[in-house]
Amino acid sequence: MYETPKRALITGASSGIGAALAQTLARRGTEVWLCARRLDKLTEEVRGIEAAGGKAHAVELDVSDADETYKKLHYIDEKSGGMDLVIANAGVGGAYVMHDVSAMPWENTRNIFETNLLGAVATINAFIPGMLARGHGQLVGVSSMAGEFPLPRGAAYSASKAGLSLYLEAIDLELRQKGIPVTAVVPGFVKTAMAAGLDEAQPFMLELDHAVAVIDRAIQRQVPRVEFPLIYSAVAGFSKAAPRWLRARGIRMTLNAAARKSAP
Repeated sequence: MYETPKRALITGASSGIGAALAQTLARRGTEVWLCARRLDKLTEEVRGIEAAGGKAHAVELDVSDADETYKKLHYIDEKSGGMDLVIANAGVGGAYVMHDVSAMPWENTRNIFETNLLGAVATINAFIPGMLARGHGQLVGVSSMAGEFPLPRGAAYSASKAGLSLYLEAIDLELRQKGIPVTAVVPGFVKTAMAAGLDEAQPFMLELDHAVAVIDRAIQRQVPRVEFPLIYSAVAGFSKAAPRWLRARGIRMTLNAAARKSAP
């Protein structure tokens, strides 16, 4: 039987999926800690939640500094009385991550891995000791369908999300049997400010409310993994089973067709 968490922490919560999940949880009575780099935006979100009768806190946090992230979040877990739910949602994407590999600055490539992989792992790991000691808790990581494919012009992004998905699956095998389920959230394109800055085609894009409803349902069901939309799951399954040459050809054809369809 799922119990509404008393306390939850969400990274990347100044807008988009993170902010919407914080609002959803707060409406059900969960006290939420919203973490992101933009303190001004976090403060706005906190005021909105409190105006609606919820409890919320703003935490300025840059997850690209993994060591500082671990220390800060571990401290919050100890001082707050312990988090029941943690959602590692912070990440970089959009136009920032999409470049020809020959044109991608090393600083960008490094930051993608530091934020999307190391930052997410540091976020998750900061709460494992406390959850194990308390004997309960839930960990959620927001990955991406981009991690299921070798993504042209997005190699670093694709690899960072693939690493996160595999990490979440591996620790779930360890922790679920100890009372701490881990959920990997693997979405396709979702209509957010980050996606709006992307020039590439974004087929089968979901509205934010729809995506958040799917994620919220997966959290309540404590499933190990949720992929959406379903068409991407089917394509990913076929891609993994297909010979490499066929997979490469299919990815190129799909991207080219999507680009033509979205062209003005």
